[in-house]
Amino acid sequence: MESFFHGKSSGLDPLNSYLSLPILINSHDNIESTSIPSQNQEGKGAVFLLDSGSTGETAPMVQLFMEKMKHDGYRDMLKDQFIKQ
Repeated sequence: MESFFHGKSSGLDPLNSYLSLPILINSHDNIESTSIPSQNQEGKGAVFLLDSGSTGETAPMVQLFMEKMKHDGYRDMLKDQFIKQ
């Protein structure tokens, strides 16, 4: 699936999904699972991204998504199936 969206696959997205753990890439041959910093009970969650320094080829898929979002049926499908209410 990753190669469909990005044009190539590192295999890390499926590994991350399989392990259900964040993955830390220290070097080409040093990859390990890690943890997400804890938060207090009043927190609402967090998302963090790290710059890998690698350039991706996501622009064509983003453009396709934006074009599809112009159609009511596609927007309704996303709202009905993917957005919790």
